[in-house]
Amino acid sequence: MSARSLLLGLLIGATGVGGLAFSGTAPLGIDITSTAQQENPDAANQLGTGGGAAPGTRQPTPNGSTGTPTSSSDSSAPTTTTTTEPTSTTSETPTTTTAPPEPPESPENPAPPPPPAGQTPEQAVLSLVNDARAAKGCKALVIDDRITTAAQAHSTDMASKNYFSHTSQDGRTFDVRMKAAGYPRPGGENIAMGYRTAAQVVDGWMKSQGHRENIENCSFTTMGVGLDTRGFYWTQNFGR
Repeated sequence: MSARSLLLGLLIGATGVGGLAFSGTAPLGIDITSTAQQENPDAANQLGTGGGAAPGTRQPTPNGSTGTPTSSSDSSAPTTTTTTEPTSTTSETPTTTTAPPEPPESPENPAPPPPPAGQTPEQAVLSLVNDARAAKGCKALVIDDRITTAAQAHSTDMASKNYFSHTSQDGRTFDVRMKAAGYPRPGGENIAMGYRTAAQVVDGWMKSQGHRENIENCSFTTMGVGLDTRGFYWTQNFGR
């Protein structure tokens, strides 16, 4: 894979009830409010984020130098000359020691491990998200079919109509869509496009502050995930 293809596109979006939008090197979208920022990405993979989460001394250098002291002899004193046998000197071959290599530093945000084989994308995302929440002391999320219905409908709508935003083209935001699906307490939304696996999309979300705040929000209790593989549009909705 070329550097160009690696750099192209990771679109991720997050939003929640609160209305704050974040932006970064790649377009981001976090929805924690009913007013998510709409984006029109050009890259293949994107993170949509908008968010409602509360967002040496220098050692002195000695001067001078020291030299070998010298002395002079009295020129009037008699001198004697002696002959000595030449001496030979041998030099030892210097030895070198090799220090053991230092262990590589651990990355600050290591990528999550791949999920077990045989899981659905929703199950894989849930497993990875709950691992991240456990590290922060938050309770595990559970899947709610009503939230899954809303999330899947939004992913399908984005793929079918070729747009990427927390706001549907009919003007509905994530909380409206969740309530229409029968869930009464919407919490937040992350979206993404172009990531082909659950491990990749969760890793992308965790490396974006707004999305990570949604995932690590201990007030959220439920979740649903939608995926449309026509462009790999992901929608992750949270409930309270």
